Amino acid sequence: MAMTWVWGLRLTHNYFGREKWQWVPEKIGGSTICVLSMENTG
Repeated sequence: MAMTWVWGLRLTHNYFGREKWQWVPEKIGGSTICVLSMENTG
């Protein structure tokens, strides 16, 4: 389970972070990004 959200978090941060998703605050970069990744990637 841990590896799942960790991988999703890193993938999302690397992918979306470089895209137009730069507006996403890095302070909360954790639960929110994890949810976004899960909802977007499934």
